Amino acid sequence: MSTKNKGYSEEIITLMSDIQNSVYMPSKRVFVLLKQLEKCNETLKDNDLYGFIYYNYARDYSFKENHKELIKHLTKALYYLLRSDDKELLARAYNIFAVEASKNGCLEIAYEYLSIARSYVEED
Repeated sequence: MSTKNKGYSEEIITLMSDIQNSVYMPSKRVFVLLKQLEKCNETLKDNDLYGFIYYNYARDYSFKENHKELIKHLTKALYYLLRSDDKELLARAYNIFAVEASKNGCLEIAYEYLSIARSYVEED
């Protein structure tokens, strides 16, 4: 799990684990789990957790090939991840941007995003 537990409640840790295990099979279940996690985070207002939530929304939309929603949620994820300590998830978010740029034939931009992603992994 890329987001460190940071003393999260058992409920939050379980939801995060269930989301990570379910996101490879996009379904309504992922959205239900993400909504539950959002409710848990309403009181914490934790940047790592918001980054995790929006990253997984984006990842789910990437499997569904919904580019507009993918970019919307990935941008939100980056907003929070840039303010968090989770460099691994930040690198993964930039990697998704690289994949999307590559799919759209923008190889130079894809390379830039990949370089940014790599820099965060190398820092860690």
